[in-house]
Amino acid sequence: MAPLVKLLWGLKLETIWDAKWSPQGDKIAVACECEGKNKVLILDLNGKIMETINIEGKLVEFSHDGSILAISDSINLVLYNVEKGASILRYEHVVGGEKVTSIAWSSRGNLIALGDRGGTLHIYKLKDTGKLEPLWSKVVFRKEAIAQPYGVLFSHKGEKILVFSSGALKILDVHSRRTIWSQKGCPLRGASWSWNDSLIALAYIDELRVVDANNGKFLTYLGTQVSDVDWYTDYLVISSNTITSKKIMIFKMKGSLQMIAKAETWPMYVAYVKTNPKKPALLAWQQGGLMRAYKLVIK
Repeated sequence: MAPLVKLLWGLKLETIWDAKWSPQGDKIAVACECEGKNKVLILDLNGKIMETINIEGKLVEFSHDGSILAISDSINLVLYNVEKGASILRYEHVVGGEKVTSIAWSSRGNLIALGDRGGTLHIYKLKDTGKLEPLWSKVVFRKEAIAQPYGVLFSHKGEKILVFSSGALKILDVHSRRTIWSQKGCPLRGASWSWNDSLIALAYIDELRVVDANNGKFLTYLGTQVSDVDWYTDYLVISSNTITSKKIMIFKMKGSLQMIAKAETWPMYVAYVKTNPKKPALLAWQQGGLMRAYKLVIK
């Protein structure tokens, strides 16, 4: 099989907490520990540092138009104007006494979602004044059921939101707050909406599942250890780490999953993958401080 995944560049930091592409795909925000301090770096597509934001952060997320970067140290939330290079607002103890475990912006609107360690989902609206207006909060998981931080993901159309913990997930209607469907089961490491919102890929410890996004119906699976998953158009990118192999694999969904490319990342353990929303490229990183960017040569 001809390799279709090309290494572009690598970066070594002390710790990498989180990393996100901008919606335009032209820059990367990295929450990291660097020179003994937690900060946020803005990188260009070549991995060069464009800006250093001296705000302590462990979670980062760009707004739908890329103009604002939400930064959280798990307790506080800062809204940072990327174009002006200045903080807009800082919210102390944004979700009360709980820790923020995930941030998501709606891709088609000014809604931002925060998940907290206690199992509550919080939805806010960014007003024209630059302030956040609380819209609603809902307990989606009981605190005793949370074994690790959980994630929140808006669908691409912004009408639904996926919430997952280590052993459960729920799909909610953003406007009515109604739970559309839910699942419980094996420890869940990651999830991703397909680009047309019809499918959801779920990364479990020992397998990858693809389900119907409308009802959770099981469609197909891949029996391998999976660390993370993300879609690029109709291609599915996963990271898989075993004792003898560390690799990134790309699949095409044709009724079942058909592998079209793979790249060995040994000795790098890839814990997270995130595809560029506009360009055939992806980021792969681990909390230990290693990050790589790859080009997807898909013909």
